[in-house]
Amino acid sequence: AQDVKEAFRSTNLPVPRFVSLRSSETFSRTGPGDQYPIRYVYKRKNLPVEITLEYDGWRKIRDIEGDEGWVHTTLLSGKRTGIIKGTENVILYRKETESSPKAAILSPQAIIALNECNGVWCEANAAGYQGWIKQNALWGVYEGEKFE
Repeated sequence: AQDVKEAFRSTNLPVPRFVSLRSSETFSRTGPGDQYPIRYVYKRKNLPVEITLEYDGWRKIRDIEGDEGWVHTTLLSGKRTGIIKGTENVILYRKETESSPKAAILSPQAIIALNECNGVWCEANAAGYQGWIKQNALWGVYEGEKFE
């Protein structure tokens, strides 16, 4: 028997995977189509979300709070971003070591652009500052995930 999730695949990209919201206003619906009611309206451009299912031109996404809904692919971007987890400020370092000078201090829930991650550190841009952040401080990248 074919796996149920496999039947819903419409790309060859891995599921789950992280993407980001393309627009400053994104409607998340209760099902994969415009006929379904709007469940949430996201108001944060570049917010990282996790795709958990694919159906035609629709993607079921999960946000940092664990809320899920369906979003049309045109509202999503492959651009990788992260959001600062927890309630504490996090340091963006100039190099990928904690002994490196600080480039910036980032507030909880801040959204940052990710350039690459090596499994421990991510190179990021945040409000005009560039540097390295510990990967485990972010939601929007998997533990140990590597990408360039």
